[in-house]
Amino acid sequence: MTDRDDGPCVEVLLSTFQGEAYLREQVDSVLGQSYANFRVLARDDGSTDGTPRILERYAAENPGVFKLLRDARGNLGAAGSFAALLEQCRAPYVMLCDQDDVWQPDKVAVALETMRELEQRKPPRTPALVFTDLCVTDEGLNTLHASFWEWRGIRPEQATLNRLLAENIAPGCTMMLNAALRERALPVYEGAVMHDYWLILVAALTGAVGAVERPTVLYRQHGANALGVHGKWTGGRVRERRRTRRDVLTAARGIARAARKPRAVQYGRHFAQAEELLRRFEKEMNEDTARTIAAFVSLRDAAVVQRIGTTLRHGFLRPTLMESLAFVFRP
Repeated sequence: MTDRDDGPCVEVLLSTFQGEAYLREQVDSVLGQSYANFRVLARDDGSTDGTPRILERYAAENPGVFKLLRDARGNLGAAGSFAALLEQCRAPYVMLCDQDDVWQPDKVAVALETMRELEQRKPPRTPALVFTDLCVTDEGLNTLHASFWEWRGIRPEQATLNRLLAENIAPGCTMMLNAALRERALPVYEGAVMHDYWLILVAALTGAVGAVERPTVLYRQHGANALGVHGKWTGGRVRERRRTRRDVLTAARGIARAARKPRAVQYGRHFAQAEELLRRFEKEMNEDTARTIAAFVSLRDAAVVQRIGTTLRHGFLRPTLMESLAFVFRP
């Protein structure tokens, strides 16, 4: 660890579950950040492997910097565990941390710089969120895709409410949020697709979203990912590396898992979280915004022709054409 500095404190929230394989590498990359004024708050979500012992060791070796949230709430799942961590956070800035990635040494510094520039352009206490690009890697941190954005067809300007209603373009491990957003977003909606999706939707609705246009995370893909890029190979732009047999098999397993989930259920959660946005924030949003969210919710029961018209009129587009068509022509 470097010496602490006088900048604002950043709290890194780490949720773990059966993560012993890659956890040390991730935590070491966090503790080795060039920006020194941060602390880690970690919560284990009911692991039965060596993960709890690893966390205990880091807490013992880094007092005041690495702290464990010990509760009796058991296994909450990724979204619930991060929600529990967000409820305990009190720092002016917050970052979300997965258990199996590796952070670039300046990840905290560059995110904070962009965040403070964004805040300076907005009124005080504006809820704000910043996200970054990622470098997608295999289990051994060999590069599969140098830019997650390029591979997925993502552009930072797509982080608008209408586009985000259709799909979240920012994995939580790339996010920094300020205290104003944390306060507005809590409690995290239990029916949300994921906690990070809820956070960026609230930011786009009530405040501001900014981006760091370079990767700050080595985004490790492996067979035990809770979420990841599995199942999206056909929509990607594979340029960096020839896929190995293991890559193809891993992707195929992801596609098979996704295919077993009813599409109506997947999209149903998108509509449910949009309804919750209306319920929770309707009194403070303008008519145009309320109309946009209501139009998105209407897609749940609309016929295909109506879906096409509403999607084009309001720009409810996903990152690629194929994904947008799949959304419109879903069963």
